[in-house]
Amino acid sequence: FSITTMAISIPTGVKIFNWLFTMRKGKIEFTVPMLYALAFIPIFTIGGVTGVMLAMASADYQYHNTMFLVAHFHYVLIPGTVFAVIAGFY
Repeated sequence: FSITTMAISIPTGVKIFNWLFTMRKGKIEFTVPMLYALAFIPIFTIGGVTGVMLAMASADYQYHNTMFLVAHFHYVLIPGTVFAVIAGFY
């Protein structure tokens, strides 16, 4: 799983930088739904960093069955779902 996780982290990091640089050159209106979309990026990045930490076998052995693993899971899955639903309802 370590190799797969590291392989997944590279295109995900590229995707995050693409989002950031697209916003840098684009004309963005900071409406409330857009603010929810922007709030997704740092939280998803935190989830990605914790995923890379868990990809290392020594750290995974240490963190397995702890709340760190639960936090990583929630940082990756919850922001995209919750922020999209809230932005959609707004």
